[in-house]
Amino acid sequence: MKSIYPAIAGVLLVVAAIPVLTSELGAVLGAGHSQSTRMQAMESGRPRVGLSTDSHKRALDLCIDTISDVGILQADEAQRQAILTHCETQADHALAHAPSDSFIWWVKAVLEIERGNIPDAFTALEYSRQTAPYELWIALRRARLDERIEVLQTETQQALGQDADLLVLAQSRRGVGRLAQRYLSDEQFRNRIVGLIETLTPAEQRRFLRNVRNIGQGLQG
Repeated sequence: MKSIYPAIAGVLLVVAAIPVLTSELGAVLGAGHSQSTRMQAMESGRPRVGLSTDSHKRALDLCIDTISDVGILQADEAQRQAILTHCETQADHALAHAPSDSFIWWVKAVLEIERGNIPDAFTALEYSRQTAPYELWIALRRARLDERIEVLQTETQQALGQDADLLVLAQSRRGVGRLAQRYLSDEQFRNRIVGLIETLTPAEQRRFLRNVRNIGQGLQG
C-alpha cells in the first residue's frame, strides 16, 4: 500500500505557495489596462510588488507609465497624491528586497522629482549609477531624466554622474541615436558631448563616429 504522505506533502506545498503566487500575479493583474482603471487601482493601493525582480519591474513600470500619462492631469490633487504615495510605498518595498537594483533607484528618482524633492532625486540617481554604471538600458533612462533636471544641478558630482551616463550612451548605436537627437535640438549640448567624446580612447571615438555614420545613412535611406 502506497503511503499517502508524499501526496499530502505535495498538497501542503501547493497551498503554501498560493500567497507567493498571488503576490507575483498581483503585479501583473492588479491594475487593469486603461489609464483610468490604473489610477483607480493605485488610489486604492494596487498593484503591490511581489518578491521577484520581474514583479518589481512590472509594478513599478506601471507606476511610471501611469504618472507620466497625460491622463494623470484629469486626476484631482487628492487622487494624484494617493497614486504617488502608493508608488513610493511599492518602490520602498522593492528596495527592501533588492537594495542594489539600479532600476528601483531610478524609479525613486522619478518619484522624488514628481514631489519636487530635487536633492533626493539626485541622490537616488547616484545610487542608480553606482549599482549599474555601464548598463545601457538604465543609462538611457537616467539620461532622459537628467535632461529634465540638469538645469538645477549645483554640484560638480551631479554633473560628473550625468557625463558618465552620456559616455555609456556614446559607445553604442542605440545610445548614439539618443545623443544625436539631442545634439540636433540643443546647441549648448553639442559642445558638451564633443568634449566628452574627446575623452574616449581612439578606438572608442572611431566606434562612436561609425555609429553616427550608420545612423546618418539610415536616416537618408
